Amino acid sequence: IDPAQTDDDYPQKLFSPILYTGSGSGDGVPKTNTITGLGFKPDYVNIKERTNSSAYALFDSSRGNTKLLAGNLTQAEVDQSSLPALVSFDTDGFKAQYPNTGNYYVNRGSKTYVAWCQRANGGTTSSNGNGSITSTVQVDPSGGFSIVKYTGESATRTVGHGLSVAPNVIIVKALNNTYNWAVFTTTTGASEVLFLNSGGASQTGAGTLWGGSTAPTASVFSVGDGSETGKSVPYIAYCFANTEGFFKSGSYEGNGNSDGVFVNTGFSVSWLMIKRANGVESWFVMDD
Repeated sequence: IDPAQTDDDYPQKLFSPILYTGSGSGDGVPKTNTITGLGFKPDYVNIKERTNSSAYALFDSSRGNTKLLAGNLTQAEVDQSSLPALVSFDTDGFKAQYPNTGNYYVNRGSKTYVAWCQRANGGTTSSNGNGSITSTVQVDPSGGFSIVKYTGESATRTVGHGLSVAPNVIIVKALNNTYNWAVFTTTTGASEVLFLNSGGASQTGAGTLWGGSTAPTASVFSVGDGSETGKSVPYIAYCFANTEGFFKSGSYEGNGNSDGVFVNTGFSVSWLMIKRANGVESWFVMDD
């Protein structure tokens, strides 16, 4: 037995994709589907219907299971308190329901789904005062992942992310506004931004968005009054730091050959996202 695999912090108990088939019917009566076999209780669940071109349904335990964000759309957070798509985060998976408020599809009968699930801190959050804006964070330092809630202010501000190292990827979304999903990576840098809801190239001149082109530190990331930020607007941020054996963000240059480019991540990849930085191409996602 590998001693590392007796520990709750080995990669398969931090992140995993899972496939399932929906059980709901079209009779208007809510049907709940219990998804098990994940191996841990998730705090971040991103569900995509594979059979149809429906929206990505994204949930996290910091906001709660009844609050949905559409990962490929700019729309504001959807309150599903009366009829949630995600009924609960469970010890070995989650419960999905159809129909639900807004009909974000996570459990339609006979439809196939993938859910990308990640663990943080079991829904337990804490206040973080490292930045000029006090944030609420949920952190799993073993996986280099944190969920950050904060309220925007005018001009340049800093936000504590809860990790002990500088994040390499930050994904930010306004909860009550139709701003873009703003994506920071250390590869594109703090003077540029990618939009998760767009296939567009990395945009330069976004220094005001990342607090005057300021790179994240081991305690905070910087935000400004750019086009995707706003005063008194609530935000959610997902922060990821390169972690040996678990998470890696980087870049490569395509060679146009059929045998492709080998990219060394240092570990076996379970989930992969690729975006062309200098041109218009869709975000590309694969999992094992």
